[in-house]
Amino acid sequence: FAEFRDFLLLSSAADLGDVVEVWGRSMTDLNHSFVTVPKGVSENEKRKAQAKAVSLHLLVGAISGGVSRTVVAPLERVKIEYMLDSTKITTDGGVLGSLKRIVRTEGAPA
Repeated sequence: FAEFRDFLLLSSAADLGDVVEVWGRSMTDLNHSFVTVPKGVSENEKRKAQAKAVSLHLLVGAISGGVSRTVVAPLERVKIEYMLDSTKITTDGGVLGSLKRIVRTEGAPA
């Protein structure tokens, strides 16, 4: 988040359309290596590459956010339970035991 925030603070973007345009212009996927747009590339090629780069960045960000929440949220829940009642560490048999207890008593979506 900090990198994206700093990028926006230093850019000349005034609205969401400008953000996408500036971001796409600064990072373009040419043969799977992210580089700035070279001179001499046609406008049509630039627009296609920019749209692809922006879409790829958004997709990768969404996937990484979903994976991180899926992995971190259960561990955060166990951490909070341990903070509230430290005896659960021994009664549950550690972190894995606590995760198993939560799934067994409340179901997987808990």
